[in-house]
This record gives sequence, C-alpha cells and structure tokens, in this order.
Amino acid sequence: MDLSAMDADSPVLWIRIDTEMTLLRQVTFDQPDFQWQYQLKFERDIAAQLEAIKALRQFPSTETIQTLGGMIKDKTAFYKVRVKAAEELSKVANELFASFNGSSALMEIFYDLFGAYNCRRIVKQNDFSNFQDYFLQKALPMSLAYIRDSHRVCPKETLSFLTDLIKYNDNRTNRYSDNYYIASLINALTETITPAVAMVTTSVEHLSPETKLVLEEVTRCLNLEKMLPCYHHTITISCLNSIRMLQKNGHIPSDSTLFQTYAQYGHFLDVRVAALKALVDYVKVEGVNNYGADVFSWLLDIVEQDPVPYVRHKVLRMLIKNPPFKHKSTSPLCNEALVERIWALMNSGTSHDSRLRCDAVDFYYTLFGRNRPSFLPIPELGMVLNLREKRALLNPSVVKEDPIIHQTEHVDSVSSDTRKRKSDSHSPAFKKEPSFRKESSSSGSSAEMKDVPSKQMKQEHLHIDILSHHDDMDEHDDEVRPPTPGCNISDIVSPPTPGGSIKQDLDLSPVIGDSERVSFPALTDRELKPELAHSASKDALHKKKKKKNKHKHKHKREREGETSQRNTPSPMN
Repeated sequence: MDLSAMDADSPVLWIRIDTEMTLLRQVTFDQPDFQWQYQLKFERDIAAQLEAIKALRQFPSTETIQTLGGMIKDKTAFYKVRVKAAEELSKVANELFASFNGSSALMEIFYDLFGAYNCRRIVKQNDFSNFQDYFLQKALPMSLAYIRDSHRVCPKETLSFLTDLIKYNDNRTNRYSDNYYIASLINALTETITPAVAMVTTSVEHLSPETKLVLEEVTRCLNLEKMLPCYHHTITISCLNSIRMLQKNGHIPSDSTLFQTYAQYGHFLDVRVAALKALVDYVKVEGVNNYGADVFSWLLDIVEQDPVPYVRHKVLRMLIKNPPFKHKSTSPLCNEALVERIWALMNSGTSHDSRLRCDAVDFYYTLFGRNRPSFLPIPELGMVLNLREKRALLNPSVVKEDPIIHQTEHVDSVSSDTRKRKSDSHSPAFKKEPSFRKESSSSGSSAEMKDVPSKQMKQEHLHIDILSHHDDMDEHDDEVRPPTPGCNISDIVSPPTPGGSIKQDLDLSPVIGDSERVSFPALTDRELKPELAHSASKDALHKKKKKKNKHKHKHKREREGETSQRNTPSPMN
C-alpha cells in the first residue's frame, strides 16, 4: 500500500459512517481526495467502492484518472463497479480536456483487455463466456463516445474506432449471440453525434465526412437486419434511434415516413414502440412550426383504433412524458378539435379499458390542466350549482362573476299542499314575498340589493317544485345543456345520501311580484326514487279518501239533526 499521498499528521486512511446500513438516513460528509482513492482501492465493500467513485467525480485530477483506470483493469472487482468507473472516467476526462486525452486512455484500456495476443490493435473474436468481461466490453465503447475535445466535439479517432468495431466484429466462434453487443456499439455511435451548425441539404454528397460515416454504418446494419433479423430486433431499434438522432441534430432532414412504416401494425412490438417514440419526439420538435400536425393526428388514430392495447397505452404514456406542447403555452397543435377528441376518448372511447382511460385523463391534464381551455367558445350555460351551500353562481372559468346581480336565496323544502296546486304561486303570500330588490340609480351605473329580515324570510318563502311539470323543462330547454369539455366542476359537490330531499328552490329574478319566475333545473324525490313517488301518491289518495269520508259523516249528522228537530213536538204554551 502506497501511503505517500496521505497526510503525515493524520493516520486515518478513510472514513465510513453506518457501514452496515442500518439507519434510514442519508449521510453526506467531506474528506480529501486521497482518502476516497484509498477507499476505492482497498475497501472490499461494493457500496463503499460505488460511494468512492461517485465522490471522486468532484476531484478531477491525474491521480483520480489513474485510480479509476486501475479499477477498470482490476478483474477481481465486481463488474458493476468497473462499469461505473468507466462512466466516471469519461466525465473526469472531459473536465481535463486541455491536459489529458481521455479517448486515448480508454482505447488503451480496451486494447489491453480485449485485444489480440499477437497484435493489440486488432480486437480478438467475441467470447462472451465470461459475463463480467462481456458487460465491460459493452460499457467501454459507450463511455468512449461521451468524450469531447476542446471544441466540444467527439474526436475523429473515437468515431473511427467505433466504426471499426462494428465493421470487423467477428462472432463465428462464439456460442452466444452478439445482437446486444452490436446494438450497444450503434448506440455508442449515436452518442458521438453533436448538433450541426446549420441544416444540410438532402444530397448525400453534401454531408460531412463524420455524418456520412455514421449514416453508412447504420444503413448497412438496418438492411442486414431485414435479411437476417436478430433476437427481438434489437439492432433495428438501435438503428431507428440513431436515425432520429441524426435528424434531431440537423445532420439530415427530418422525415417521419420511415418511422411511420415501422410503426404499422404487423411489425414486432418493440420495433413499433421504438418507431412511435421517434414519432412522438418528431411531433414535439416539429410541432412548433405546425409540421407535425398530421403525424400527431396519426398518433391519436393509433390510440383510438390500434388492435394492440399495449401499443395504445405506450403511445399515451410517451405523449405524457414528452408532450407536443406544455400547459398554458401557445402551439399550432392546440385547438378545439384536439380538446374534443381527447374529451371523447376520456368519456366514451376508453370505457372498456380503465388503464387507457387513466392515460387519457393524464394526457388531458398534461396539456390543459384542470381548468377549461381558454380558446374554447363560451358556453350558453355558465351556471354552477352548489347543492351543499344552496348557491347558484356563474362559472368563474367561463365568465367573470358579477357580485351584484348574481345573488343567492336560501329556500326551504316544499310542502305537500303547495305541490298540489299550481295556482298557489298567484296567492297573496306570493305577492308579499320579500325577494331581493334591485334599485337602479338614475345613472344606471350601479345597483343595490336589499335583503329582508331573516324571520320574515323563513315565514314567507317562495316554493317552486322543479321538474314536476314537463312544460317547464320545454320552456327552458335551451338553458339546460351539458357542460362543454373542460368545465370547472370544483363547485359541484357530491350528491346527498339516499332518501334525503335535494329539491332546490331558486329565485333568480330580482323583481317583486313577478309570478313567472325562472326555475333552475334540479331533481326531486320522485325522479330519484320511484318508490318514494309511489308511496307519496298512496298517502295523498289515503288523505283524500279520509277527507271525503269526513265530509260524508258530517252531512249525515246534519241531516239526522234536522229530522230530529222536525219530529220533536213543540212545547206547550
């Protein structure tokens, strides 16, 4: 153990807290870089090694690179520790690009581990019998692809190294398939792509040499995959991702035709999902200029009509994760037709699939939030009824509420005698009803509402039986319309318990003595429970019969009294 780097005044090599991980807490502490290096080299605990690798990311230096490189070459270490060290080595090398060539260091490590015995520059044939070396062989090219030079561009020697690995890959003597290894090489080749300065033309001759090299390798692998498909089409998926990355970075023109072809029903499921993911990204990038409207509509057609439920679910989840536009943002794709389409999908199109319906609700919330979209036309019915507070207000998300005109009135339950006769509304009690009074001033700019005493209000309330006559519904049919999609329903409370009366008697007219009041539609006990209506009719019939018998007995007693008076002799004078 080389102790030359440690502090002479302190005998501590490294510090660890809660080594058994028995506390449900996260401990963060600082110590010098040489202590983290000692912990990575000589600590045998995997959690401690991963902790040291993560901490060394904050100390970019030559000693850190040597420590991480030694951990990659250590075959006694756990393979995930070696893979993590390779990832952090590329990040440290990017911070030391002026004094250290990270790509050459990683290539030397790869040649030391997987080069031929007689010539280190030639990679030996694939042998995946050792799984730890296999995972490290996949991780090293990916870490190499993240290295950038002083111009923040991937070095040319890295691009040539990766293309040679793909081109001269030899899997003839290997008993395992190399499809995942080639897919990782294509992914590494994709990560070398950096954004272009300007959009190139459609001609292949005008492409940059690096872009042309990447495109040739990807196209060759994609065409070879059509003739000799691999397990789960992993190479095809990597090629589609690479082509989309070239389009997104401006190296080739953006076109959705290839991805729409692979997203059609009949292809392998994973290939369809990868193509749909590229189309979702295409809609997000190109939707700003209204170029992705047709593709977005095509994706919604898949959500509505595709025969595979998993594909419909994945499309919505990808749209939620990567939406074409965000809430309260302007976009050409945000229109009334989209709102109606998603609203129909939420309410009727996904009634058979609860998971898909939840996805549609989440997608609607991602795009428009919980309120009504502002670009929709104002509905004719903007009234919101609060059954608990017995209030009727204008929907604040539709029309700004006028606190003077739209007042509320507390009402009592309707008596049985009042419901029998409609003419009771023209009684003197109705005339004396002290409803709200609106007195307009001479200027007509303001109105004052006068309330009545609470005692008189309780005694002389206006009782309106709503929905008891079909004529009332016909007269105000235009006012009773279903709410448009996205209406704010925060003021609507849950219905009352069964058996309770929810009749709401509302007087929305402020004029005194007006007999033809406008009633707000509500429900009565008869519409809620047919049994209550049947029992109410029986009670009314019983009371009517009892009253009739009472009058009959009264007339009979009167006749008997008259007969007895005639038969009684007059008194003698």
